[in-house]
Amino acid sequence: MLFRSAAGAADGFQVTAWRDLRLKPRGERIRVGTECSGLESIMVALGHLGLSEQAVLMFACEKDFPTRRMIEAHQGPTCLYTDVMSRNVQNMPVVDIYAAGFPCQPFSAAGLNHGVEDAQGRGRIFPHLLGYIREKSPKTFMLENVRGLTTKTHRKTFEAILQALREDGKYVVTWRILNTKDYGIPQSRPRLYIIGMRKDAMVAEAAFKWPRPCGHQPLQEVLERGDRRQRPADDTGAARHVENFQRNRSEEHTSEFQSHSDLVCRLL
Repeated sequence: MLFRSAAGAADGFQVTAWRDLRLKPRGERIRVGTECSGLESIMVALGHLGLSEQAVLMFACEKDFPTRRMIEAHQGPTCLYTDVMSRNVQNMPVVDIYAAGFPCQPFSAAGLNHGVEDAQGRGRIFPHLLGYIREKSPKTFMLENVRGLTTKTHRKTFEAILQALREDGKYVVTWRILNTKDYGIPQSRPRLYIIGMRKDAMVAEAAFKWPRPCGHQPLQEVLERGDRRQRPADDTGAARHVENFQRNRSEEHTSEFQSHSDLVCRLL
């Protein structure tokens, strides 16, 4: 469950679930591969969209041992690699969706801003991701990092990344900075997303469309019932957030999201 609204239920909370946005894929299965995999949020999201039966995790790559154990237990990838810098790309499976949230510490304002010169090598992960994209040509890819990668400090690196992704003309590549607080989550977390769609796998009308913001709810609206504190009577700010969120989660907005996502399904 992702969204809670403050009207309708006996306790004042009614769940608006991902099931309202579930998709109908055209293919029998969607092959997914991830690197710098973390908690495999992309597989969780595909599951919320009703695609858990179609989405198959062909491979994951994660350096942290406890996290690898979690991935293996909950997602059961066909292949599980331990290091993006040492795996053999020639032996890796071909996928439809390739996703990687490569290390952000070298580019983050909260870090040392050493970029590609990061002493731990975290700023030099992208060439390995590019190697997979060029070698295996997934139908679509999504790369994620912090907003700092687009700033003046790291602008040359960012431009080099975009140029490399577009170099062979095989992909339509677009990018945008999105903040989770604009999409239903009560947390401000601006992140860079780079999307690539392979031209020969696209139908003519399937140009990628970014989702329209829908606002967010106060944190107390999504806490478990026993953890919620009594909202002050004069908490008009929280009420305004809920009102905006409900309005933006209207039937019209849901239909718009569905139509955009159907384009991706046709791609796959």
